[in-house]
Amino acid sequence: TFIEFDFHITSGTDTKVLVDFLVDQDGRLSVLAIQKDSAIDTQMPEFDKIVKQAIKNIPPLAPALKRGIPVKAKFRIPIVLKSE
Repeated sequence: TFIEFDFHITSGTDTKVLVDFLVDQDGRLSVLAIQKDSAIDTQMPEFDKIVKQAIKNIPPLAPALKRGIPVKAKFRIPIVLKSE
């Protein structure tokens, strides 16, 4: 989880990061894209790696079902980083 990490950003405003991920037919998660402000890359170059690892550490989920058949599904979660 992200609770283990203490992120710091000093951009002067709160920043929202959007993480797109996929839950496949077997319930495995994978990160598709991370949309973020360039200030995050500058101030926290390890951010993408931490997000991907946190998603990877989530145990398999029940996949989405369509007419009773497991299918893959895309999701987007926002992560709000508050500046100091």
